[in-house]
Amino acid sequence: MSDSLIAALRPLFAQLTAHLDGKPELQGQLAAAARAFADWVEVGRPLAIEVPAAEPAAPPPPTPPPVEVRHESVLDQLVLPIPIAPRPTAPVLPPAYTPPPGEHGRDFIPLPLATIAARCRVKAGAAKVQAKRAAGAAADTHADESALRKQAEVYPDCGLWMFDPDGYPRSKAVWTDLAGGYEVCAAAADLLRAWAGSGPDMQHGQEVLTAAAEAQSMLLYAVADVGWVSRDHEQVQMFVHIRELGKQHQIYVPRYLRREDPAEPARWPDLADRLKAIAGRYGSFGNGSGVMSAATDPAKVRQKALGNLKYKLKKMADDPAGIADEWPRVVELLDQAVTAGVPPSSLEFREILLPVYDQVPPDLSTTPGVERVFRAVELYRDTQAAAAAEPPPLEDTPSAEVTKVADWLRGKEVVFIGGLRRANHVSALKRAFGLADVRWLSTPEHTSFTAFEADIVRPEVAVVLLAIRWSSHDYAEVRQFCDRSGKPLVRLPTGYNANQIAHQITTQAGERLAAVAGDGFSAGL
Repeated sequence: MSDSLIAALRPLFAQLTAHLDGKPELQGQLAAAARAFADWVEVGRPLAIEVPAAEPAAPPPPTPPPVEVRHESVLDQLVLPIPIAPRPTAPVLPPAYTPPPGEHGRDFIPLPLATIAARCRVKAGAAKVQAKRAAGAAADTHADESALRKQAEVYPDCGLWMFDPDGYPRSKAVWTDLAGGYEVCAAAADLLRAWAGSGPDMQHGQEVLTAAAEAQSMLLYAVADVGWVSRDHEQVQMFVHIRELGKQHQIYVPRYLRREDPAEPARWPDLADRLKAIAGRYGSFGNGSGVMSAATDPAKVRQKALGNLKYKLKKMADDPAGIADEWPRVVELLDQAVTAGVPPSSLEFREILLPVYDQVPPDLSTTPGVERVFRAVELYRDTQAAAAAEPPPLEDTPSAEVTKVADWLRGKEVVFIGGLRRANHVSALKRAFGLADVRWLSTPEHTSFTAFEADIVRPEVAVVLLAIRWSSHDYAEVRQFCDRSGKPLVRLPTGYNANQIAHQITTQAGERLAAVAGDGFSAGL
């Protein structure tokens, strides 16, 4: 089925699903029609649809009086967890702001709640600036805009679309409601984070999740009133967290997660007071001082984590003895800082990590956030090495295993999966083993293992190397391609130098490679 046909059928199926809900007779009729159509396609029989006899229809109820609906003007063809009725003509959105990758469609990545809260607060400030401008105070807001743009740079993908020069002018009330929507979403994100991190307390789970659901619904419709639903992702992020927390703890959220139950944006002050009351009533969520305690305030968490990191890493650089025992604590602090909103590619991370980075244990347990930090450091080092354009010298004393592996692989190619491709390491491996080429495939997050099949099955490839530590997944499925094409798969738990790689190749695939080369194999090389 073509992509265009799938795209054409998707809205039809969405409408059918809505109409079929709770209508068993209509469901049976549609199933009978589908079976008859399948028979006709398969054998060419005339369509003979057997429709179950329907009971006499009840007289229709009296027509209700028309009800004025506030939120009709929302972008059509909107893909969101909460579907919104489209308006006949959607506004043409300015091209200057592009949705950040990984926050929509199949690549959606839930962000930490602390990051969501921080981004919402910056956007709330931007909406307040626009409210001032709508009220005629544009001349006094340029400094505020400049400061907010600098704040937004601290957080990943925090696009301040409100400041787009081609944005839509709106009344002060609409921008004020939007600022309030962001503020209650930020408070709700802090509350969810504190509640989930406290156990969580099941007794109050429904109240917490329902208040958060009201906040995300309020933000959705506040953004819709400005006309930017498809360009802002904070509500979607909150929706996913609420849904997953409810599913994880088996808590039913009765309100505000369906389009038939919207929250009114203008009521944000009331919700803000209720969120504050919930946080105060169940202060244990935030160590007794509410959701914005020192333990939950992202700015304070970032400051504390970075301070502790600088102290510990400097101490490790000054005293290398026993450095391996300190790395689990470093991982913990790095994860805290990333969760609180420090970008993984932050200069602060790089400057404090580089002096000790070569001592990172190969078997160190990390988190996804810390892996992104390490990838950023690798990318920086890669860039510096490429600028130098000097391939590293071979090891002073190549092992006997390097010589033997070179006999097996000379003139052939290897596929290297994982990590970041370094031109100098490619050159070193080609020289060490006499390779014709090293096909180094990087592994960005969410890469499907099927992307590597074309390279693995090539007849020139003699062995496949999988760098466990730097692959974003284990890629155990890669083995099926290796087995199908008769290629050994060698897992590399350590670094990239020739001695280490030769040892792993000899240990894991020596017999197979020796047999192909017609060579004798001895495990005691």
